[in-house]
Amino acid sequence: MPHSIWDHLFLSGVKAEVWMQHGVTAANLPGHTTAAYDIPAAERQGKVALILGAGNIASIAPLDVFQKLFQEN
Repeated sequence: MPHSIWDHLFLSGVKAEVWMQHGVTAANLPGHTTAAYDIPAAERQGKVALILGAGNIASIAPLDVFQKLFQEN
């Protein structure tokens, strides 16, 4: 990232890198992802979750949202 001219224009100065653990490659990545994605997309069912953002650290609520979305599907 950035890949296209639009990325360069809209995200000027932003760069992203992906770091993986030793031994994890693009070829064996599906074997190292969260177990929730082992279910075929057509068979997954939606769920509702309530994230309460209490506390004095502002980053906790967004991290909880990412956990629910990506780790728990």
